[in-house]
Amino acid sequence: MMAERQRTSYVALEPILAGGGIVEGSETGKIAVVHRRRYAGEIGLPKGKVKIEQGEAVVDGAEREVSEEIGYRVRAISFAGLTHYFTNGRPKVVFYYRMEIIGGGSGIDTSEIQSVAWMTPEGAAAALTHAEDRRLITTVFALRGR
Repeated sequence: MMAERQRTSYVALEPILAGGGIVEGSETGKIAVVHRRRYAGEIGLPKGKVKIEQGEAVVDGAEREVSEEIGYRVRAISFAGLTHYFTNGRPKVVFYYRMEIIGGGSGIDTSEIQSVAWMTPEGAAAALTHAEDRRLITTVFALRGR
C-alpha cells in the first residue's frame, strides 16, 4: 500500500517543459554558453521555461528564451535533442534546437545571466556544469572521448 501511494504522488507531478538552443555564432565553429547568476554560477546552454499555459509551442518558447538570454534574435533550424532531470522534486524536460542568429537584440537578461561566452563545442563540453548538457553537445557535434 505504501509503495502505491508513493508511485501515485510521483506520477501526479507535472513536468516542467523548457526549450533551449545550441546557437552558432558569427565566428564559425563557436557556440553560445551562458553563465547564470543563479545556481552558484552555473555554466549552461541558453534555455528557459515554455509558457505552455499561454499556448506557446515549445520551439517558440525556445527561441524566445534563448533570445532573452544571449541578446540576439534567433531561429531554430533543427531539433538537436533533449535533456531531462529533476529540479525541486519535479521532472524537467528541455527540448534543444540548433539555432542561427537572425538579428541583434536588446541585450542579455542581466537579472538571470551574468555573461555570454562563445566557445568551441569541445570547450563547451568541458566547461558546462551539467553532465546532461555535456552529453548533448558531445552527441550533436560527434565529439570523441568525452
